[in-house]
Amino acid sequence: NANITGPGSEPVTATPRVFNAATGGDVTTYTRGGRTYRVHTFTSGGTFTVTSAAEPFSVLVVGGGGGSTPAADGTVAAGGGGGIIDARRLTLPLGALAVTVGAGGPPGAAGGVSSVDAVGAAPAGAAGAAGTAEFSPTTTSRITGRPVVYGGSGTATSGQGADGLGVGGGGPSASRGGNGIVVIRYEVAGPS
Repeated sequence: NANITGPGSEPVTATPRVFNAATGGDVTTYTRGGRTYRVHTFTSGGTFTVTSAAEPFSVLVVGGGGGSTPAADGTVAAGGGGGIIDARRLTLPLGALAVTVGAGGPPGAAGGVSSVDAVGAAPAGAAGAAGTAEFSPTTTSRITGRPVVYGGSGTATSGQGADGLGVGGGGPSASRGGNGIVVIRYEVAGPS
């Protein structure tokens, strides 16, 4: 607490703003609009340990994309994109939270589920099936502020799905889906 002189020279007690603190994953920091944010990115399983939870958290969880599947007629069906949880203003408990990041499914198989304790699980993308539609939801991430595709299905173009985005594997040759990702963001400095 700090003493500040108020009207009539009477002391007023001001309480400084308390911010969140945590460890785990790959940690980066950025500033936008006078506010500084810390971002924890998990590309594989681990532990997110919350040591201060005074403010809300933003959490993105993306399941692993499904692998593409060769069909009997020689065509290849693209894999499905991983499911997404995009939660803002979330309250997290103090302590260690287990983080699971789903792997992309191998050709012909579903991807893995991604999850965070106290948040929930993002489902895996399904393996490719005949008639699978191409779907790539380009959006601006509310966590990183950059345009990105999360949880998109594979395309007609050959190749594995994008890791960290939960994108499904593409055709015309069977390929694996992209790995999922977990991203957790919170404010660490800003106006009172």
